[in-house]
Amino acid sequence: MINIKSRRVVCTFIWIAFLAEILIVSACNKPGELVSKRPRLVVLYATCTVNKNFLSPYNPTVKYSPAMDRFARISTVFTKHSTESDQSGISYASIFTGNQADMHGIYRHPTQLSEDCYLISEAYSDGGFETFFWDGHPMASVSLGYGQGVRPEHVYKRPLLNSEDDDFQKILKKLQTNSEYHAFVMTSFSETHGPYDSTYLEVFLNKYPEERKRIHWSETETQKYLSLYYDNRLQLQWNFPETVAKLGLNEEEIQNLATTVGLLYESRIFCLDYYFGSIVEQIKKAGLLGESLIVFTADHGEILYREDYPVKWEHGFVLLPDVLEVPLIIYSPAFPSRLSRWDLPTRSIDVFPTMAGLSGISLPPTRKVEGVNLTPMLLGREQPKVFQSFSHTTIPPEMLRETRKDWALHMRLFPEIDIRGIWTAVRDQNRFFRWRHFGEGKWDFEAFDLEKDPAARFNIFDKNDQNHHDMTEALIAYKKRLMDNYKDDTLSRVPMEKAKEKLKSLGYME
Repeated sequence: MINIKSRRVVCTFIWIAFLAEILIVSACNKPGELVSKRPRLVVLYATCTVNKNFLSPYNPTVKYSPAMDRFARISTVFTKHSTESDQSGISYASIFTGNQADMHGIYRHPTQLSEDCYLISEAYSDGGFETFFWDGHPMASVSLGYGQGVRPEHVYKRPLLNSEDDDFQKILKKLQTNSEYHAFVMTSFSETHGPYDSTYLEVFLNKYPEERKRIHWSETETQKYLSLYYDNRLQLQWNFPETVAKLGLNEEEIQNLATTVGLLYESRIFCLDYYFGSIVEQIKKAGLLGESLIVFTADHGEILYREDYPVKWEHGFVLLPDVLEVPLIIYSPAFPSRLSRWDLPTRSIDVFPTMAGLSGISLPPTRKVEGVNLTPMLLGREQPKVFQSFSHTTIPPEMLRETRKDWALHMRLFPEIDIRGIWTAVRDQNRFFRWRHFGEGKWDFEAFDLEKDPAARFNIFDKNDQNHHDMTEALIAYKKRLMDNYKDDTLSRVPMEKAKEKLKSLGYME
């Protein structure tokens, strides 16, 4: 039998264990203390213009992104991830600040990001990481304020981060030789932005002969379609019927042109896959994969010839799943092995706080971050929540005013180049709602069932459906919030000539 004294000892130990468990649970609910061991290398690989349906983790029929496929097998694929906007400046600001336009202040690009914004690079710097920025995107550059928290000598003006980069190799070497060292690497760049470069088209077609089979015309005709695309790209985007008539293209030629442009885009995805895969392989080769957090995402997607939609090749100024649903794939040793896919909606604003949570970084309460740290849900410590993903179009840059006067479609859809003309959209689980302008002053709502209609082709909006009515109210309130918080950004805009240079570099102007 246990005597009184022994029982007291046992009870004391039980109470100590109970209190210890309470303390552990409480600690686990604090944003910065959810992981037992924080990573020493964190990589945010944020590229531009990726339609997730051209990546094998989202489309099993794709064969030309093998590195992404390998990465996805050891990571978590977020299947319903949405971006804030359909253009880079706004979307990168959303990813880097964890906030939407009414808080980060970017409503059009190029625009200067305010120093008042608290960026993911600043959070990692404050958390004891040495921060690095491969500054490769003109709309999300250090010169526009997107590199806050990174010392000038750690900013590399290069188009993209690849495994052969000497400075990246130096980071890996330092991590190998100093167990106390922590590094945060982020990159913003564009490998898949239009006009799609044809440099590696032939290499791609040789590597994947099944893709070449889609070409059933001569090499001379292929060159003709490439020239048609490069010489008339903007007109084909925004004045399609008139441009096709002007060029005298018949239906077969239109389809051949669409196939050619699609192959161009795929060849760029093929290159992106190689570059990203080489980074992951270098980290693995250095023996650092188990101590790394690697995040692959994109600012927005891309339309690749939509027969059912007026705009055929584009990502700015329209709100479609092709553009708003972007990849998010996260590798973290903290994730349980069962967590291969996350099928609830997530948002670009959630990337920053979730990465901070997975890195054991507590965000200062004085710094407002609208996004949610998903770490407790991902680790099974909180019940998953369903978030509505709100998105909106950009305010067209003023310097496009002269160019777009010849784009009848764009003039009809966006008659006003100001805050009043933006469209809004929201994803609520598998439902997608949009409030847009149809021309001649007509605004209306649309609804789509993405489970049955993933490309959002068939409008099922019913004004008598209570849920549809609630979503219209939400879209109206969201636009009002954006408009109410919009400030005259004249002072933060980039000088005209510099802005034109940036827009031309991405193909928005000729």
